[in-house]
Amino acid sequence: MFFLPLAVGGITASILGPVLGRYADQIHGPRLFFLAGVLLTGASTMLMRDIHSITAYLIVFGIVGGVGRYLIQLVMYIIPKWFIRRRGLAQAISLAGMIGAGPLIFPLLLQFLFAHIGWRDTWFAMGVALVMIGTPAALLIFRQPEDLGLRPDGESEKNTRRRETASPDSVPTAEVSITSGQAIRTRQFWILIVSVSLGMMAIRGIIPNFVPFFIDQGISPSIAAGTVSAYALSAMAAGFVWGVIADRYGHRRPYVVACFLVASSLLAMILTQNSTMAYIFMVYLGLVLAGFWVLQILVVANTFGRVHIGAIRGAMQPFNNAAMYGGPFLFGLIFDLRGDYLWLFALAAFSFLASAVAASFLRPLPTQPQVLRSV
Repeated sequence: MFFLPLAVGGITASILGPVLGRYADQIHGPRLFFLAGVLLTGASTMLMRDIHSITAYLIVFGIVGGVGRYLIQLVMYIIPKWFIRRRGLAQAISLAGMIGAGPLIFPLLLQFLFAHIGWRDTWFAMGVALVMIGTPAALLIFRQPEDLGLRPDGESEKNTRRRETASPDSVPTAEVSITSGQAIRTRQFWILIVSVSLGMMAIRGIIPNFVPFFIDQGISPSIAAGTVSAYALSAMAAGFVWGVIADRYGHRRPYVVACFLVASSLLAMILTQNSTMAYIFMVYLGLVLAGFWVLQILVVANTFGRVHIGAIRGAMQPFNNAAMYGGPFLFGLIFDLRGDYLWLFALAAFSFLASAVAASFLRPLPTQPQVLRSV
């Protein structure tokens, strides 16, 4: 019941994705979507203070909050539009808050608020803070550099010509982009659906179980919570490394490697017997999982180009959201039925192995339009 609203929100976003994704590619789309998402998410969060039934919980946090969270998420689509050569590093910087600073700061902050004002007022305070910070932030959002007379990677046309003349082998600042209709007709699109969805389902499903698993292994709750901070620090630092690797060596092979490494970290987690091992395994997970978070976004943008990335990600949304928000519900259900964390870690590891195998079949798209139409 606790995770069910996430699944409801995922279903809601899955319906909206194919409809609204294309508008994220329009000039004012990202800014308006982000503002609407902040207001809806903030409202749903504030209303959580007065929730007293599962039905209200599903409506407020599941449907209203699900729409808001999806609209905020659309802003992630514009980051690949601003960068080509430095896209990996830029994506890592943008994700540092989610995979690093968020898990590092918010558990401690929320625990402090719980202790002093209670969980209901904590929800309300979170909603107010989101609206106060997110509303003015919406004014800073622009779809792509060309809307401001700029070029990707912050380069001028003159500097671009000079760099490419000096180094003919340098990464170009232009790329081939295809429409969502063309993308759907490619094998690459469906390979990415399978690979990314499997990884999303696994990690979203297993993350809520780390602390309870450690406590079940006899580790104190405070130490178990501290391992999340260790994970966050390692993930934040490693994200930049993975971004630089992708910019230098491409995205496909590092993505496959990252998925294999995440699978190994989840299998190793089963061996945890004390707090030292818990910290070591969580640090290792942060180092390798950062690669998945960064590269699963890059692999889509780098495969299909930046012009229609909103529409393409929107077409992928039903599958990715079903995995992302259905994962916690599925893993919770399996634990209720089996009562053993071993099954959860084994399923998560197998899912990442399958994700790596699927991604290994990725190949670059043909660049000739007449070839592309026949793919």
